[in-house]
Amino acid sequence: MLIVGIVPVSREILMIHVEFTVTRTHLVALFALLILAVVLIPGVARGGDRFTDVGDDNIFDADITWMTDEDVTKGCNPPVNDEYCPSDTVTREQMAAFMRRLYTNKIAPLEAVDTSVTSSVAALEAKVDALEALLVGVTRNADTLLLSGMNFQVVNGQGTTASSNGLGNVIIGYNEDNGSAETRTGSHYLIIGEEHDWSSYSGIVAGYGNSATGIYASVTGGQYNTASSFGASVTGGQYNTASGGVSSVTGGRDNTASDSASSVTGGRDNTASGFGASVSGGRYNTASGFVASILGGNTQTVNTNYGCWPAC
Repeated sequence: MLIVGIVPVSREILMIHVEFTVTRTHLVALFALLILAVVLIPGVARGGDRFTDVGDDNIFDADITWMTDEDVTKGCNPPVNDEYCPSDTVTREQMAAFMRRLYTNKIAPLEAVDTSVTSSVAALEAKVDALEALLVGVTRNADTLLLSGMNFQVVNGQGTTASSNGLGNVIIGYNEDNGSAETRTGSHYLIIGEEHDWSSYSGIVAGYGNSATGIYASVTGGQYNTASSFGASVTGGQYNTASGGVSSVTGGRDNTASDSASSVTGGRDNTASGFGASVSGGRYNTASGFVASILGGNTQTVNTNYGCWPAC
């Protein structure tokens, strides 16, 4: 019976106590246990049978071949080294050589890998810590993402609000298109709904099939409405157009506010085409004078400055 004690003194020195004689065949069993201890499983022998005195029926044949492939042993009859001498006694000098080769060829590379892995893990842990710090205040509860104690900012990456590249928009919904060539080159918009166009910057487009193409222009509801000038707005309705600077159409259908500061409040087919002119309702009405106004009615026209209908 062979009893072997292995006591690690340091990375490079192993103290080995053997109760009685160790043969070279015993050494194979010793190294097999040692390799398992450091989680190194011998692979398939690459060199085939190396030694004339180790037959295929030797239960240690594959292990001896592995030790030779890994340069732990070189044979016992140099320089030919075609014999293993499995029954020869192993001296302390030979044992030291075997252990040094084993450490150098197998254990040291594994320790280097372990050091590299440890370093990589430390780097990943540092990145995780940094990410966790960035996400303080961000929580998810079922279907709700909560941002607490912070602002939510979206930019197009060009360094200024007054720029457009099709990015930096907040889109709520699927933003479907209508199959034609919508213009969606603007930036810093809030987009809600589908089939919209936006091509400038800093506006809102909501509803269905609406278009905001002026700087700071917005369409906040309705269908097929257009705000095409600086600061123009359409609040709702259908087929309405605010094309004058800071003009507005509040609702109705087919209404147009085409001059600066003009407005149409509602009704249908009404036009405010004078500076500051307004049409409050009715149908087919036109206020074309400077600050002219029409309160309602049908096919009314006020083209005088400060004029109004009904008379004021």
